[in-house]
Amino acid sequence: MAKNGYVVVDLETTGLHEDRGDRIIEIAMLSLDPEGRFEDVWTSLVNPERSVGPTSIHHIRPEDVVGAPRFADLAPKILRTLEGRVFAGHNAAFDHLFLSAELHRMGREDAIDSIPRVCTMMQCRRFFRVS
Repeated sequence: MAKNGYVVVDLETTGLHEDRGDRIIEIAMLSLDPEGRFEDVWTSLVNPERSVGPTSIHHIRPEDVVGAPRFADLAPKILRTLEGRVFAGHNAAFDHLFLSAELHRMGREDAIDSIPRVCTMMQCRRFFRVS
């Protein structure tokens, strides 16, 4: 059990390769208390300051992100939401990698490195013997 609870994170991105310039275009964060009870949820589109990538995958169009905040505008809220909690998500490594890359662009590469994380995809495989 996490002392301060969990934050379930889900991202949509412009592509699969943060090291090739792909960016976050949508973020959702659901906060749970240590017993897993709902506390808060928030979502935001993110202006990637580049092409939105394949809309057939995430269904986010360029015009959807024109007035959206940039990641740097959302970073303080993202970091406050994660503070003292376990980062959770389905394929958490992917979402964590993209958040780290965005924070690195801001000079805050170490901001989430020490946050513990749990991957629900890996847990499903473990508990349900999915291959």
